[in-house]
Amino acid sequence: MANMSSAKGGSARSLVVFLRGVNVGGNKTFRPAELARALGAVNVGAAGTFVLPGGAESAVRKSILDALEFEAEVIACRGDEVAGLVRRAEKNPPPYGKDLKTMITVLAARPKSPPKLPASVPAGADWQVRVTSVDGPFVTSLWRRREGRFIYPNEVVEKLFGVPATTRGWSTIVAIRKILESGPAVRKK
Repeated sequence: MANMSSAKGGSARSLVVFLRGVNVGGNKTFRPAELARALGAVNVGAAGTFVLPGGAESAVRKSILDALEFEAEVIACRGDEVAGLVRRAEKNPPPYGKDLKTMITVLAARPKSPPKLPASVPAGADWQVRVTSVDGPFVTSLWRRREGRFIYPNEVVEKLFGVPATTRGWSTIVAIRKILESGPAVRKK
């Protein structure tokens, strides 16, 4: 058994894995708890979000793809990157409420040319998604539902940045940091 925070830099060795477009609308469905057990990971609770005690990203990606019965985009980052994002946000906590949610989109690759921010979709006072900042592989946006066409932050960020990405709510990102810092026992395979 390994404690992810037992040694200095434990979250740096940890990997956070985000699967793109899984368990959404009955498509690409799988059982996250079973995959987490097979990987020796912690299932964060948001579909396709896992914390692993470490390992080579390429080996983790192969293990996940071998375990799934469909093709999936696997986006991974170091645990210390996620912990750092939350730590920096504590100085100026992002808004989160019933009608306004802070969302974090994880980019699969570095964009060729980042867009000018902030950017709102649609433009004007009736925006649903406002992309506000970039911090390493993480893009922060505000999301509010409005009448009419449903616009989700992921589609906006992918179009603006020109790379595949996956989006989670701020509460999921905070939960990942808590897992990294609390150091739940995670088996190494």
